[in-house]
Amino acid sequence: MDERRKSAYRHLLYHAVISIRSCCAWASDTEFAKWEAFFRFRGGRTAHRVHCMADAFHNVARYSALDFEGFDESKFWNQMAHGLGSAEVDVEWYRNLFDEIVSGERELKCGQ
Repeated sequence: MDERRKSAYRHLLYHAVISIRSCCAWASDTEFAKWEAFFRFRGGRTAHRVHCMADAFHNVARYSALDFEGFDESKFWNQMAHGLGSAEVDVEWYRNLFDEIVSGERELKCGQ
């Protein structure tokens, strides 16, 4: 795998972690008791989304640490397509971001 593809996968991992973090932000809300019923409902959907994202991206993290030696790209994208749809994750957004990075359409900068 070339360096641009490795960088693109690492960038996807970064965005996945940011998304997971934002899904969990409500858990630290000091007004939690006031909105308990709402958060209980939202929390179930959120927990499912976080689980699906972690399941899809944990191998990206592992193989990133191994410089992507043995990483199966088609298996990853298949898991993305089939595993994240039920979790209301915009898989197409991740795929487009990946393709833009690989093609050079998107330049990577800190904080992007």
